[in-house]
This record gives sequence, structure tokens and C-alpha cells, in this order.
Amino acid sequence: MGLQIQKDGKATSVPKAETLDEVDRRVNSLHKKLYDRAIHSEVTKYCIKDYLRKDYFDAVFEASKGLAERVRQMTGLTKDGGELFQTAFSTKDPSICS
Repeated sequence: MGLQIQKDGKATSVPKAETLDEVDRRVNSLHKKLYDRAIHSEVTKYCIKDYLRKDYFDAVFEASKGLAERVRQMTGLTKDGGELFQTAFSTKDPSICS
């Protein structure tokens, strides 16, 4: 796409990659930077586009929706919001255990 993450964490425009080797190098560099920032792979599924656009409000919003979806997938619950998390992580009968 012609984007690169700088050392300060900001995305900047660069010439588009011309070869598969260059694409591979850039992708691996991006994965390393996301790993260094401790962004969980499940989170990146939902918000990577917003994160790269520096739209952090939407990135957090999409990540939180993704977290709720992941909890629903893991538990089979159909609830949403606080009710979902209260049920899933209940101290008396949790749907998700460590």
C-alpha cells in the first residue's frame, strides 16, 4: 500500500513495494512492530486498518467489539455489553476459566 511505520510509531507514505521479497520484508517488519507494541493477534483482526490510519478512537472501538465477539465465540453466550462480561467471567459460575 505504500505505508511504513516509523520509529516513533507513526505511519508514513513510502513507494509501493515492487517485488515479493520487498513485500515480505515489509510485512514481517510490520508484524514485528505490532509484536513489540504487544498488540494481540486477535485484536489486530478487528482494528488493524484503523490503527494504521492512526484512527485510534475507532481502533479501540473495533477492538472492544472484537473482544466481545471473541468472548461470545468462546462461551456460546449471545449477550452483549456488561451483561456478556459479567456472565462470562462470573466468580460463581464463569463461562471462561483460566
